Amino acid sequence: MRHGKKLAKLGRNKSERKQLFRSLVAALIRHERIETTLAKAKAIQPIAEKMITLGKKKNKDAKISAWSFLYQEKVVVPKLFNVLAARYATRPGGYTRIVRTPPRKEDNAKMAIIEFIDNKLPSLKPPENKQKPVPKKLLHADAIKSWFKKKKLIGKQVVYEESLDLPYPKPAPPPEYVKELIESDADTLVRMTAELKLHVKMAQKDNEALPKQIGEQDP
Repeated sequence: MRHGKKLAKLGRNKSERKQLFRSLVAALIRHERIETTLAKAKAIQPIAEKMITLGKKKNKDAKISAWSFLYQEKVVVPKLFNVLAARYATRPGGYTRIVRTPPRKEDNAKMAIIEFIDNKLPSLKPPENKQKPVPKKLLHADAIKSWFKKKKLIGKQVVYEESLDLPYPKPAPPPEYVKELIESDADTLVRMTAELKLHVKMAQKDNEALPKQIGEQDP
């Protein structure tokens, strides 16, 4: 009985699906790296593994099976039995890997690269994260407590940290990027902000005077 066997139909009937697999596996053996959809890459991965196993056998039956299945057999089959079989002669399995890539722009389909390991092609690099991190705003602990008590900030310090373009988790920022700014001196606040290139937003209510000292409550 046929239990537990899953088959990716890929929107094709049996003959069309077989032709697709033959073409993709032949292209993979020839180029050793191809990009396709994630579903197709997962579907042809076990077939490509079996082709390497056939190439390592090097008998007449294995060659007949490879010639009958693969397209471009005059180029692909000799490479399978001579180059790839010699490369993975001492490897018991796991000849391929799948690396996910950004989705396709046209239809947002999941894409992936399937390749033979230990190939001579340039190594795959992860896509660069072009999104810049958002600057973080940190409040003094006493300011947070006063906010929950009276729903407003009362003469507390606000600490601002400039966003560094470093890979996460990033280390603690250097001292020149972190500065305690007192809300009581607006001129000094603006000058220090310009020097340190920090993004500062003073938290205060309209028509409310700024406290003169840290910790001093509003009248």
